[in-house]
Amino acid sequence: MTRRHGTSANGQLAVACMYAVNGVRFKMADAPLVLNDVLCFMVNKYVKIHVRQLKNVLVDFYTAELLSEAKECLLRDVEALNLTIKLPHVPRRRDGEGRITREVDDLISIFNHLDEQKCMSSLPTCLC
Repeated sequence: MTRRHGTSANGQLAVACMYAVNGVRFKMADAPLVLNDVLCFMVNKYVKIHVRQLKNVLVDFYTAELLSEAKECLLRDVEALNLTIKLPHVPRRRDGEGRITREVDDLISIFNHLDEQKCMSSLPTCLC
């Protein structure tokens, strides 16, 4: 199997995998990948632990800048999907006291909405 790595127009890493069976070459679909620790953690833990626990871990472990970066990345990915659903209003930038908590609440809100609309599987694959 051979792999080609590249970057798509929206900055996502794309991997194209080629493989051969009995001399016939096949190309697997290009899979968009997102390199973001926060989103990777959230996608893997969202359905496995209680939301309160998830919020506490995110607030305690990640910085406001990393959370803001993850939110921007998630919003870009959702917009790129061109879904028929409309997300609740989430400010792009938060400042002031309690910023980390509000950033986490925004991320959880987006995840909740995507989960309710059964769109979680449409998101790009997140890598740590």
